[in-house]
Amino acid sequence: MNLGRYSLILYTLALLLLVVPILITLGTDESYGLSWHLLYTNIAIGLLLVGKVLSLIQKRKENKSIVADASIILVLLIILVPRLY
Repeated sequence: MNLGRYSLILYTLALLLLVVPILITLGTDESYGLSWHLLYTNIAIGLLLVGKVLSLIQKRKENKSIVADASIILVLLIILVPRLY
Protein backbone atom coordinates (compact mmCIF):
# COMPACT_ATOMS: atom_id res chain seq x y z
CA MET A 1 0.00 0.00 0.00
CA ASN A 2 1.49 3.30 -1.08
CA LEU A 3 0.23 5.94 1.34
CA GLY A 4 2.29 8.63 -0.36
CA ARG A 5 -0.06 8.59 -3.34
CA TYR A 6 -3.09 9.12 -1.08
CA SER A 7 -1.30 11.95 0.70
CA LEU A 8 -0.61 13.66 -2.61
CA ILE A 9 -4.29 13.38 -3.57
CA LEU A 10 -5.34 14.90 -0.24
CA TYR A 11 -2.84 17.76 -0.61
CA THR A 12 -4.15 18.47 -4.11
CA LEU A 13 -7.75 18.53 -2.89
CA ALA A 14 -6.79 20.90 -0.08
CA LEU A 15 -5.07 23.22 -2.54
CA LEU A 16 -8.08 23.17 -4.84
CA LEU A 17 -10.39 23.98 -1.92
CA LEU A 18 -8.32 27.07 -1.25
CA VAL A 19 -7.62 28.22 -4.81
CA VAL A 20 -10.91 27.61 -6.65
CA PRO A 21 -13.08 29.89 -4.44
CA ILE A 22 -10.44 32.62 -4.71
CA LEU A 23 -10.40 32.34 -8.50
CA ILE A 24 -14.20 32.36 -8.66
CA THR A 25 -14.29 35.45 -6.47
CA LEU A 26 -11.71 37.23 -8.61
CA GLY A 27 -13.47 36.24 -11.83
CA THR A 28 -17.03 37.16 -10.88
CA ASP A 29 -16.49 39.99 -8.37
CA GLU A 30 -18.89 38.27 -5.98
CA SER A 31 -17.55 37.24 -2.61
CA TYR A 32 -18.39 34.25 -0.50
CA GLY A 33 -19.71 34.75 2.99
CA LEU A 34 -17.45 34.39 5.99
CA SER A 35 -19.03 31.09 6.98
CA TRP A 36 -18.24 29.57 3.57
CA HIS A 37 -14.69 30.87 3.75
CA LEU A 38 -14.22 29.32 7.19
CA LEU A 39 -15.78 26.06 6.03
CA TYR A 40 -13.49 25.75 3.01
CA THR A 41 -10.33 26.58 4.95
CA ASN A 42 -11.23 24.23 7.81
CA ILE A 43 -11.86 21.38 5.39
CA ALA A 44 -8.56 22.15 3.62
CA ILE A 45 -6.68 22.10 6.94
CA GLY A 46 -8.40 18.82 7.79
CA LEU A 47 -7.32 17.29 4.48
CA LEU A 48 -3.75 18.45 5.12
CA LEU A 49 -3.89 16.84 8.56
CA VAL A 50 -5.08 13.52 7.17
CA GLY A 51 -2.41 13.63 4.47
CA LYS A 52 0.30 14.32 7.03
CA VAL A 53 -0.94 11.48 9.24
CA LEU A 54 -0.71 9.12 6.27
CA SER A 55 2.83 10.38 5.57
CA LEU A 56 3.69 9.85 9.23
CA ILE A 57 2.42 6.25 9.11
CA GLN A 58 4.39 5.54 5.94
CA LYS A 59 7.60 7.02 7.35
CA ARG A 60 7.17 5.06 10.56
CA LYS A 61 6.86 1.82 8.58
CA GLU A 62 10.05 2.72 6.68
CA ASN A 63 11.87 3.63 9.93
CA LYS A 64 12.48 7.20 8.80
CA SER A 65 12.49 10.27 11.00
CA ILE A 66 8.97 11.47 11.82
CA VAL A 67 9.84 14.62 13.75
CA ALA A 68 9.04 17.02 10.90
CA ASP A 69 5.69 15.40 10.11
CA ALA A 70 4.73 15.23 13.77
CA SER A 71 5.55 18.91 14.28
CA ILE A 72 3.53 19.91 11.20
CA ILE A 73 0.58 17.88 12.50
CA LEU A 74 0.86 19.61 15.86
CA VAL A 75 0.95 23.06 14.26
CA LEU A 76 -2.04 22.29 12.05
CA LEU A 77 -3.98 21.08 15.09
CA ILE A 78 -3.08 24.27 16.96
CA ILE A 79 -4.42 26.26 14.01
CA LEU A 80 -7.56 24.15 13.48
CA VAL A 81 -8.87 23.71 17.04
CA PRO A 82 -9.42 27.42 17.82
CA ARG A 83 -11.01 27.93 14.39
CA LEU A 84 -13.66 25.33 15.22
CA TYR A 85 -14.88 27.29 18.27
